[in-house]
Amino acid sequence: MLLSIDEYNALGFEGGEDAETCEKALARAERMVDLLTDGKCSAENTPEKALNDLKQAIAAQAEMYLLYGAQPAAGKTVIGDFSYTAEGDGISAVSPLTMTILKLAGLYYRCVSGR
Repeated sequence: MLLSIDEYNALGFEGGEDAETCEKALARAERMVDLLTDGKCSAENTPEKALNDLKQAIAAQAEMYLLYGAQPAAGKTVIGDFSYTAEGDGISAVSPLTMTILKLAGLYYRCVSGR
């Protein structure tokens, strides 16, 4: 795994008291972030800055799983000029903070289909 339980707790995220549950959430979060970044979590040559951003995104996603299950809490996340509002309808399974980190770091992958 890209992020250990000790690193998760050191980053200051909540819900990491139960090691087994936290490990499962971290593994699931890493898979989600890997999908959102088109495989950057499994890339061997990931730059150090990107690695730190990936760890933050994984931690944010894992925290959502640990605190709220698969549904994000409704609310608004604002960082600088970027804002994201999570709807309470349960459609999105991605943490707003995870999306914010990935987008601001330039790691979010948007599939572009060719003609």
